Amino acid sequence: MRRTALGLLAATLVTGAVYFSLWPPESVNWRAWLLPACVRMGAVTAALWIAWDDLQRLPRWVLSATVTALVLVAIKPRLFLLIIPLVAVLAIIRPRFGQRK
Repeated sequence: MRRTALGLLAATLVTGAVYFSLWPPESVNWRAWLLPACVRMGAVTAALWIAWDDLQRLPRWVLSATVTALVLVAIKPRLFLLIIPLVAVLAIIRPRFGQRK
């Protein structure tokens, strides 16, 4: 059910992006943020829709760590320079589940 709703939302946003690119709104304020918002959110929801089955198998801490990192980068963008090496190090040293020595 959730995957279907996510797919419908992605299709609606992509359709809105196409509509607003062909017939832009009259107001300059709407034109400045409506089309890019539909394009970006449509792409993100379409990617989530494609990866839905794989996302169901992720550990819960991955989602909370990702949301926390995104909030921190949104508040202080310079933290992005710290988060990238930290994620690379964590990816290298993480325990390999299911592998035997």
